[in-house]
Amino acid sequence: MSSSPVRTEESDAIVNTVIEKLREETGLEPDSYAIIDELNRGTVGLINDGKYSSAEQIAHAALELAERALGKEHSDTLTSLNNLVVRQSDNLGYWSLFTCRSRKAGLI
Repeated sequence: MSSSPVRTEESDAIVNTVIEKLREETGLEPDSYAIIDELNRGTVGLINDGKYSSAEQIAHAALELAERALGKEHSDTLTSLNNLVVRQSDNLGYWSLFTCRSRKAGLI
């Protein structure tokens, strides 16, 4: 696991980068749902690419924003929390095992 969580300033920088990306893509101001969704998709993509440190940073940013904007029990907040747990549990080999089994079963 990471030795320390991402600081709020780092989370804000990550979120601001995603906001700018979404603005450029859509020409619109993204809402919290779109930002959190993009962060969660980015987290999963980085995990799948084996970029665990970056995935953990983005997962922390997604969780922090989701808790602030949507509340601790919202489904998008729980997705963000799940992504962080998946990332951190990879240190124990669980994600690799899950990925292998899921691929074998045709789920991913």
